[in-house]
Amino acid sequence: MATREEILRQISRYLENYLKTEPFKSDRQITEDTLLYHDVGLRGIDAMDFIAFIVNNFEVDMSPFPFSKYFHGEYFGIADIIRLMLRRSDRSKAPLTVGEIVDACVAKHWPPRTDLGS
Repeated sequence: MATREEILRQISRYLENYLKTEPFKSDRQITEDTLLYHDVGLRGIDAMDFIAFIVNNFEVDMSPFPFSKYFHGEYFGIADIIRLMLRRSDRSKAPLTVGEIVDACVAKHWPPRTDLGS
């Protein structure tokens, strides 16, 4: 079983590689406090691929994960592209940190704690 630090390292590497492929994204360091949608910009298929990475690599039951609570779908219009270019953050989605995903990996299920109230 991977340690918390190993899980964080693998997730950080995944997200840093993702950021290198995205236009208008900075080369930021990923920490447990990094927000997946608001900081990294995961959405749509990329967010689904990330969740699949978590499920496949850490054997986490993410079946109850409320995807639309944390992520939008793909970009569809010019407003989305302008928002991306101006790096404006859309706060309509609930914050989800890398640390919460690491917690789920350690617990092997979502939600990682029963006291989240969601």
